[in-house]
Amino acid sequence: MSEENVEGLREMYSKRSLAEVAESLHPDAEMHQALEVPDADDYYGREEFVRGTRRWLEGWEEFQYALEEVTDLGERVFMRVRLSGRAKASGIELDEDIFHLWTFRDGMPWRCDVFLDEGRALEAAGLSQ
Repeated sequence: MSEENVEGLREMYSKRSLAEVAESLHPDAEMHQALEVPDADDYYGREEFVRGTRRWLEGWEEFQYALEEVTDLGERVFMRVRLSGRAKASGIELDEDIFHLWTFRDGMPWRCDVFLDEGRALEAAGLSQ
């Protein structure tokens, strides 16, 4: 199952629309934003997951996610994701890694925990030394 989880996430991250992403998620999907992000919030359910993602994307003139690393942890998947873009209001350029820790339920992506700090992300994933 874990290889299927990894491939399912790779496919989901390549989707063109948030509606397509939502269809890939467990109906009770959750997203928990990084604590360091201003106005960080938690989102419950497919619709809220999409709303939270849309809320983030509204601030960007250009924005792109790129999967840099994917680690299979069985019922969880750890991802290093490269974010790049330009903010609408300030024009500030973004080019940095963030970390997603996905947990699966019923064979579907259910919970995404987002981290800005690599150490905290590795610890949450059980990968720290």
